[in-house]
Amino acid sequence: MHGMSTAIIGFGVKITKDKEIIKLPMILGLIAISATIHSLYNILIGTRLAIFALLMPAAFYFMGFALMSDKENAKGGE
Repeated sequence: MHGMSTAIIGFGVKITKDKEIIKLPMILGLIAISATIHSLYNILIGTRLAIFALLMPAAFYFMGFALMSDKENAKGGE
């Protein structure tokens, strides 16, 4: 989960690289989201819902991968 939290913040730094006016609010918001997701993981891992905590990093990884996929170079379907 530490890697996923770092990836969330790193993604925010990447997308706000050229936008100086929104950089600080965006980074602070992503730090808040990252801390919330990480604390939810820590809470769930100690309960009988630990399977959800174990699936969270993979789910966020695949969701991020799908959102960042290059649609112009995608093959198939059409």
